[in-house]
Amino acid sequence: MNPQTRQLTRIKKRYTKLLKFITLYTISFLLLLLLWQLNNRIVAVETKMEVLMPRREMQQMFNEISKSKHLTQFEALQITWSIFHWSEYYQVSPDIVKRLMRAESSFVIKALGPCGEMGLMQVRLYHFRFGENPYDIDTNIHRGTELLSRCRKKWGTYYDAVLCYNGSNPNNPFPISVYHASRVMNF
Repeated sequence: MNPQTRQLTRIKKRYTKLLKFITLYTISFLLLLLLWQLNNRIVAVETKMEVLMPRREMQQMFNEISKSKHLTQFEALQITWSIFHWSEYYQVSPDIVKRLMRAESSFVIKALGPCGEMGLMQVRLYHFRFGENPYDIDTNIHRGTELLSRCRKKWGTYYDAVLCYNGSNPNNPFPISVYHASRVMNF
């Protein structure tokens, strides 16, 4: 071997070692970064859920909702999460939202009422924004909880808010609305 070839071979070996080291270092760094980000996301989600609601209360509600024969486990989980999320956002009781949903649709996602009410919360079409799907679980619970919140702010009590939600004036309610509100409060 001539001296030039030996020198090229040494340079090639050094370069190969350096390249392996850089590649290994880069991969290790990226894996650590990915694990760190994943851990932060998990902690953030768990923290958000802890702040949003107590785990036991959410688990109890999930167990009740998942007993419905109309729902898959995933849909029950989606409903439970949406109830707690929008209840927290609009400052209403998640239990009242669940009771109202049970009375309105019996947890049937594609429920259609006699007067055009749609979805889990039986919300009329004019409460949705343009382009929103009234049968989407999160959207329906969002609009229903928003309506319940407005009624509660206007009338004060949950009983009167349920009367208002049902389209009745709490000062002079329809008899069917009184029956409906009593059912919701006693579930």
